[in-house]
Amino acid sequence: MSPLLCYLCYRDQETVSHFLIHRRKVWILWSRQWSFYAHGERQRMIWSLILDAMPWSVWLARNNCKFDDFVLDSDRIYALVFHRVAFWA
Repeated sequence: MSPLLCYLCYRDQETVSHFLIHRRKVWILWSRQWSFYAHGERQRMIWSLILDAMPWSVWLARNNCKFDDFVLDSDRIYALVFHRVAFWA
């Protein structure tokens, strides 16, 4: 495998935009987040935590795939995002 390929999809070159936004499984994760509408102070705080937890969770998943030969799917990353938000809140 080329070191420039994304360790999560093995199809596209690993760039920041691919890694955080355009990768199909990550795009699905972001799409799920938009259903959460922040209309109160607590909801805005949680939304802010989601925006922090999402890239962090994707980054950790990428590193697990690269260094530990671990396979994570978008459902697992999604669950980890909300575990982190609950822990950080």
